[in-house]
Amino acid sequence: MFFSLFILPLLIFFFLWILFGPLDFVVNTFKGEYYFQLRKVYRISIIFDPDEIVFINVKVFFINFNIHPLKIITNPKKIKKGEKKKKEKLKKKKAHRIRSLKNTGIFFSRLTWKTVETFKLKKLKLDIDTGNVTTNAYLIPIFTIFNGSRTQLSVNYMGQTGLHIAYENSLFLILRAVIKSYIKHKKRKLKN
Repeated sequence: MFFSLFILPLLIFFFLWILFGPLDFVVNTFKGEYYFQLRKVYRISIIFDPDEIVFINVKVFFINFNIHPLKIITNPKKIKKGEKKKKEKLKKKKAHRIRSLKNTGIFFSRLTWKTVETFKLKKLKLDIDTGNVTTNAYLIPIFTIFNGSRTQLSVNYMGQTGLHIAYENSLFLILRAVIKSYIKHKKRKLKN
């Protein structure tokens, strides 16, 4: 009884939030923020650090941990004799996969395009200084034309350049674009 009244609706709500909740993709050079998040569920940030160059910070609910990709790359595993033969077989399989992927390259390019079309621009802020006073002066009227509620383009004369791009999407829209592209691809294959 308790499960059906409380836990099941919470699980359904959580599933719907993951499916329809807003996915944010943000690049903000003003604050040094580069992240991908599903609000209140997870956040994956790329953090640039002078000591480690770059690391990835992952927050899932209340759990916070770091991934150090450069440490993973620089610490290769020792290869045993039996594993060399396995790696050669895997290389042959990969070569066959690459040939088959070339045949479906059109599908992947269309799929990528349809997926990119699902993203909505939330904010674009560009503050630029070209270093040339004349070029800056020419950019001011052009930027004024393109300014709007979501875009803020400006020119400064202080030598600072910054960019803030924020896109929003949902997992549902991405899955819908993938399924539509797959169905169209299968229909084209059947016609040929």
